[in-house]
Amino acid sequence: MTQTHKYLMPEYYPDFLCKCGACRSCCCNHFKITLSVDEYYALLGLECSPALKRRLDCAFCLEDEPCHEKYASINHNFLGLCPLQNEDGYCGLQREKGEKVLTSVCRYYPRSQRITPDIGECACSCGCEGVIETLMQLHHPMRFLQQTLSFDLPEEDFHPVQHPGYHDLRKMFLALLQNRKHRLSLRMIALLRMVFEAEKRCAREDDFPPWISSQPVPDWNEPMSDSGLSFSLMQTVLSHISRDSRIMNEYGTRALSNLGENDGFSERYEECFNKFSENYSDWEIWFEQILVNHVFYSAFPFVREGVSLKRAGIALYAAYLLMKALAAGCLSDNTDGAAFADCMAAAYCQIENSNFYQRASALILQETKEIPDYMERLIAL
Repeated sequence: MTQTHKYLMPEYYPDFLCKCGACRSCCCNHFKITLSVDEYYALLGLECSPALKRRLDCAFCLEDEPCHEKYASINHNFLGLCPLQNEDGYCGLQREKGEKVLTSVCRYYPRSQRITPDIGECACSCGCEGVIETLMQLHHPMRFLQQTLSFDLPEEDFHPVQHPGYHDLRKMFLALLQNRKHRLSLRMIALLRMVFEAEKRCAREDDFPPWISSQPVPDWNEPMSDSGLSFSLMQTVLSHISRDSRIMNEYGTRALSNLGENDGFSERYEECFNKFSENYSDWEIWFEQILVNHVFYSAFPFVREGVSLKRAGIALYAAYLLMKALAAGCLSDNTDGAAFADCMAAAYCQIENSNFYQRASALILQETKEIPDYMERLIAL
């Protein structure tokens, strides 16, 4: 089904190109890719060479609870690689039969689009190393533009966002993240405070429209310092989330080994992060671009059905903690931009393609349930 709309998008989007065989960690590997029932049977019945037919016959497995949209998934081999990927990194299916036979995920990822009350939106996932490398080249605050685009996708893939205050809220959150008068950590705290206030206002329907139209002023006051809590949460997020995928497990294990899992974590973290920040002098700009792109890409704060605004804000802060832990634990002895891109792409492959928002917010709420004013005790790491 082809739909044509006017779309709002980050400035890099029109010129973004897949790295194809030059990609160091192809997006078809290591994480789950699902197919609809129509895509599954179309590929099994595809007219192709005997060699490709043999690969297709072993390439997919049915879901435990199949539905029309998620009927089967790619059956990765023991190395975590897609069985249709050639040794040169290119897709064997696309090389023989062309782009149109690919599943919608394989055809468009890392691109994603959705329909909102006023305009369509599209962006690229930070789970792609090419996207991270593109963001690293942007030194000014990311701009957004409008273009008319067409997408050939099943109707269920047009991800509608219905909340009437969505654009105003998201615009406010992006402005907070891009306010370079303040260090990034304080921007994150100000954003969290605003998210919590927005949830209170959304609960009272008559209160939300006048509040958001009044352009509420951010709270830039420094939070109370509780470094013990902050480092405990960082360890919790790092140790739990890094178990969820093969590639994240590699980075998480390395980070925990370098930072230590118990005593001395905070001292080791500060030492390693100082080295990282010396080696990567533009790290704060890079972090900003990644977070801005993620907020836009994920439709923050309406990221998942059933995830409240408060939980979305907490999980976004967890993503920030994870970025800093991985930077300190994996990149302190490095100066290579490719290493930074690979590490952050691995993290966001997990953040943007799993139930991260549910899990990360649950982890932090569990750790802080008996701590009054816990959000104000997070040190600005």
